Amino acid sequence: MKRKFYLPFFLIAGVLLLFSSCAVNKTTGRKVKDIDGNEYKTVIIGEQEWMSENLKTIKFNDGTSIPNVTDINEWRHLNTPGYIWYENDISKKEIYGALYNWFA
Repeated sequence: MKRKFYLPFFLIAGVLLLFSSCAVNKTTGRKVKDIDGNEYKTVIIGEQEWMSENLKTIKFNDGTSIPNVTDINEWRHLNTPGYIWYENDISKKEIYGALYNWFA
């Protein structure tokens, strides 16, 4: 005689229900600007304020330019600061922002 075990199903369903019903305190924060003058919206979650948009600056805070790398092979082996636009297409700046490497 086969016995069906429903306990794992109910445990998983219960955990999912618990986490999906938890309220997160999110409120709109202030706007912040980068050195290039781009404005970003922020959101407050709990006691922390987070940017709700992707970074689009092409300069460090001290005004030094971040190199734009367009060659994918150079990008893969780069060990200095750099950024690239999504699909190497600057028109996607507003949607995705810039993609920065670890050094930037």
